[in-house]
Amino acid sequence: MTIWAVLAGGRGTRYGQPKASASFGETTFVGHCLSIIEQARRPADSVAVSVAHDWRPVVPPHCLVVADKFSTPGPAHSIARLAALAVDRDEDLVFMAVDMLGVTPATLRCLRDRMEASVRAGRAAVAVAGAEDRLHWVLGAIPALLAPAVVTNADSVSAVQVLLQLCPIEPVEVPGSELLDVNTPDLRPDHRHR
Repeated sequence: MTIWAVLAGGRGTRYGQPKASASFGETTFVGHCLSIIEQARRPADSVAVSVAHDWRPVVPPHCLVVADKFSTPGPAHSIARLAALAVDRDEDLVFMAVDMLGVTPATLRCLRDRMEASVRAGRAAVAVAGAEDRLHWVLGAIPALLAPAVVTNADSVSAVQVLLQLCPIEPVEVPGSELLDVNTPDLRPDHRHR
């Protein structure tokens, strides 16, 4: 089983508001990401949203909500908090940042499949999306076997550093358009139509 998660706890300072609740089409950023996850996940899999400790976007009732401990934790802390949930449930974790509006269900499935294949091959690895030799650490998958390493070291070292230092990495090549962070409104995929 897998937990599919959205990292949605950022303040969106550069964007001008928390991105999770920013409108996108007929929904919000977080609503869009959840719809992509719904197309990628297996029916029995769980869905989670990582939120700020003092603010949460509107999420459907079936979603698990994981609150950050700090007011400005950064994505590494959020990944570690989600990894703790994965440890508690003994499940794998696939995650994406809320501002990655170009990610497709096929990419999420590819991350899951690559992670699962590494476990079957006896060399459990973290699958991380990337393009042109640059890994994008807010779009990835952590097998249940490696989640404890992220959790154990989360308070002393960022989760990203833990993944780099302790876990084998399985890069997954993704089109650059899917890796765009929408940090400001002009970077939205629908900006030219507005």
